[in-house]
Amino acid sequence: MKRYGLILSLVLVLVVNGFVLVGVAYNRSGDPDSQVVLTERELRLPYYLGRSERENTGIWLALDWNSYDYILPEERMHDPYVWFDKTLLETVGFACTLSAENPKAPDYYYRMLPRRVYAVLEVGGTVWEDWKNFQGEKLAALEGARKSGRKTEEKYQEERARIERSIRTSSRLFVVNVGKAPEPLRLRFPDRSRYIITPALVGIHVVPLSAGSGNKTPKRIQGYVREILIDHVHVPLSMGMPLETALPDEVKTGRKDRVTHYEVTLRYGKRYEPWIVDIEPTDG
Repeated sequence: MKRYGLILSLVLVLVVNGFVLVGVAYNRSGDPDSQVVLTERELRLPYYLGRSERENTGIWLALDWNSYDYILPEERMHDPYVWFDKTLLETVGFACTLSAENPKAPDYYYRMLPRRVYAVLEVGGTVWEDWKNFQGEKLAALEGARKSGRKTEEKYQEERARIERSIRTSSRLFVVNVGKAPEPLRLRFPDRSRYIITPALVGIHVVPLSAGSGNKTPKRIQGYVREILIDHVHVPLSMGMPLETALPDEVKTGRKDRVTHYEVTLRYGKRYEPWIVDIEPTDG
């Protein structure tokens, strides 16, 4: 009986591996849905040279997308999901039956299960430029606060360094839309070198009243992206050594800020799943 059990286990492993390989082959067949060039800003090494604790099978790069998510009330106007309104929420399957003004609405929507959708990620586009411009506005406001005495020199230097570091190292990848099916999204976002379409999970919540900068924004029901479902990409063995040699020791051990040290050509296939086709070291 033990022998038959062992044989059955081996057969099961072979069958599962066969299905996986067939899926990979199908995903990579034909023309890719998109091909983009990302850097260490967007594909980062999550643990000591990217060797994940959950899986010790080589180097994995983690997809780092910029949530553009501000906390301060006066910055609510820069909400990254302002486009994810009630109409789009209903389109992807949420029942928006309670008004945002209803006292029960926050808890009602919080309890809703997430929906699986396809998300559009824009690489270095208009949202990225808007984000950089806003960082510049924050630097200007910070300088004004220092001159007026509202910020001490120490606090000014600390916050300025944080903002400048964010500009140098933050991801240029932003979610700009979602949909139930990928094909209509590709029609709306046809540039395959700029827009990635990939599976994601989205949620729903009530955005509270904002009165920042004199612009009162009422409560509203809004969606947000909870998770990009495929957020790690395996580095082929043949590309692992060039990646390792391109990075200084400080980056390998994760002790310093991320700086662009390489460019990765990433393709998404028929199943909207990514794989790496090239890694090129850069000067940073």
